[in-house]
Parts: sequence; C-alpha cells; structure tokens
Amino acid sequence: MFETKKIESVADILEDDDFGLLADDEEGTNIFDFKHTPKDKKETDFVAQRKAMSESEFEKYDKQFKRVHQEIKLGLRSLKSFKNAEKFKRRKILYS
Repeated sequence: MFETKKIESVADILEDDDFGLLADDEEGTNIFDFKHTPKDKKETDFVAQRKAMSESEFEKYDKQFKRVHQEIKLGLRSLKSFKNAEKFKRRKILYS
C-alpha cells in the first residue's frame, strides 16, 4: 500500500506530501498561513510584583536544597548543561 521511506531531515518530511496537506489550496493559502490569530498584541493589564522570600519562608526549602547538593556531590544526581538558553531570556510577554 505505502512505501516506507527513510526520513533523515525535516526537508524529507516536507517534501513527502502524498496527500497534498502542505500545498496551497484554491485560495492560495496553506497550513502555514495563520488567518485566525490576532496580528496586534495587546499590553497586559496586570504584571505580577515579585519579591524575595524572607529567611523564615525559605527555611522549608533549605533542607531540600542541601540534600540535592549532597546528592550531586555523591554522584546520585548529575548536572546537565542547558542548551539553547538564548531562547529563554527574559522578555516582555504580551497576552491578548
């Protein structure tokens, strides 16, 4: 019925469109055209006001942090490098 094709890249997926799902339709639009999403972003009406925890509030987490640090030293846990951190830089997020 269907041939199995080896996929090695995203281009292979996009080029293998047997059902024409990725092609333009009669109006010249395709699945990558977004008609129903707002183009204008509105400013938020509320921004959370964060403040640092007091020492007494932090005490309940202190033991957990120390346990995790000890587990890292013993090799029970390991640190992983965080890739693509530039994608997650703090930025202003607008909601509609």
